[in-house]
Amino acid sequence: NKKNKLWIATNDGLNVLDLNKPLDSVSFQHYNMYTEGLVSSSNENKIFVIFEDTKKQLWLGGADGLYKLFRDNNGDVYFRMVNDTIGLPNFSIRTINEDVHGRLIIGGSSGLYLLEVNEDTQKLNKIYD
Repeated sequence: NKKNKLWIATNDGLNVLDLNKPLDSVSFQHYNMYTEGLVSSSNENKIFVIFEDTKKQLWLGGADGLYKLFRDNNGDVYFRMVNDTIGLPNFSIRTINEDVHGRLIIGGSSGLYLLEVNEDTQKLNKIYD
């Protein structure tokens, strides 16, 4: 991403490699969706897709839903599942992309959805079963 970090989706959550560090001190930072309380089972910890939109917002598609990256006041990163917030059913998300209007296209085991995210509103439409 723009901060020179490599984000890697795994079957056990997410790994982040900071490419700004010297090679002899490089290490992965690991995010486990299960131990962070974001999913109810370790089987749901899989991350399939990582997408950074044109607003530089990072999104993750996992075995049980859609996650969004947030930063706290100290700049620390955390993730939150946003399915309930936007009205998206919990399902395995395999692809995330963006159309020319800045809307997210989210696809997986339960169909294809179009998500429009503005500062104050979020609008979700199912476009294919």
